[in-house]
Amino acid sequence: MLGVPERFAGGDLADGQTEEAAAENVPATVGDSVSLFLPWQAPGLAGLDDEQRLDVNYDKKSGVLRIRHIEPGGMTTHTCARA
Repeated sequence: MLGVPERFAGGDLADGQTEEAAAENVPATVGDSVSLFLPWQAPGLAGLDDEQRLDVNYDKKSGVLRIRHIEPGGMTTHTCARA
């Protein structure tokens, strides 16, 4: 579960407030690597939208986590690396 700022949620939140967004079936722990497609509940929507997914890839050796948000209108990629 993530707290997302108003600019992503598109709601009437006051400055500094967040709205929750969530993925389902996320494992509690992973081994040396993981590659998952997760259903995504976008901020502000009451239920799951079958056309949105998170493609999550993690490699422990490189310390890189890549999350691709896939939706009908396109894709956004977020990457972070452990120092």
